[in-house]
Amino acid sequence: MMVKSILVSIFIMLCNALHTKPKLCINCKYFIDNNLAGPEYGKCSYYPLNNTRFLVDGKNDMFGYRYASVTRGSNNLCGHEGKHYKKKYVKKVILPKVDNNNDTSTI
Repeated sequence: MMVKSILVSIFIMLCNALHTKPKLCINCKYFIDNNLAGPEYGKCSYYPLNNTRFLVDGKNDMFGYRYASVTRGSNNLCGHEGKHYKKKYVKKVILPKVDNNNDTSTI
């Protein structure tokens, strides 16, 4: 019985560890970093701006996006709780180590 309660406790702690707290925009898959000005000027690709220019001159420019700080500040958008937050997953590539000490070349 004691082992079962310990396993349940460990399971609950692991489940809680999967949730990112706080939900930071820089860790969200929709975040577009601003490499020149810094992440505080990053944008959110979840909320594209309306392209009203297309209705004026027929040019379909790339959509702009709202600043992440604006979307998180508005409860009608993502809000403080990060309603549309999705954790960003980064695929890591592991390269094999090259052993330079085994030089088999002949002189």
